[in-house]
Amino acid sequence: MVQTLAWNDTSNLLCGIQDTRFTVWYYPNTVYVDKDLLTRTLYEKDASDFSKNPQIVHFVGNQITIRRADGSLIHVNISPYPVILHEYVSSSKWEDAVRLCRFVKDQTMWACLAAMAVANKDMATAEIAYASIGEIDKVQYINSIKDLPSKESRMAHMLLFSGNMQEAETLLLQTGLIYQAIQVNINLYNWDR
Repeated sequence: MVQTLAWNDTSNLLCGIQDTRFTVWYYPNTVYVDKDLLTRTLYEKDASDFSKNPQIVHFVGNQITIRRADGSLIHVNISPYPVILHEYVSSSKWEDAVRLCRFVKDQTMWACLAAMAVANKDMATAEIAYASIGEIDKVQYINSIKDLPSKESRMAHMLLFSGNMQEAETLLLQTGLIYQAIQVNINLYNWDR
């Protein structure tokens, strides 16, 4: 049970207190892009210091203000790097984002970058990020997407990669790639379709 939640004032970061854990989701959209990465894009800390019934008051920049039950305020600082990564990605500075992750050398940052790159369909950056966190099967799939002959086929497989099966099939059918749509359903063991 989540007791209290707050969004960051400028970036797509979410923090919350659940049971005895304080959690920050560095990129909550990961759940829509690659569910396997969700646990890798979290920051967790023991929340027993906050006493019972704490409430998150503010989440500004990398500082979170929490009000304890007795009314006192606690300030919790998180890493400033996820906010910077969000700024780079929102302005499409992918090379700077990769450079930041290489500087920080944190698996959480690489996982966030991988999810952000897939969400924005930047497969070159996604390939670098997945390779950095050891997801070799996903790197191989991204490489196989690059080798596809048509733009529509590449786009459909990118949609498949991010879990949008219906949209991928619709795109393939609309562009006349019926055989590939059939092959996708075979690969997904969707025999009825």
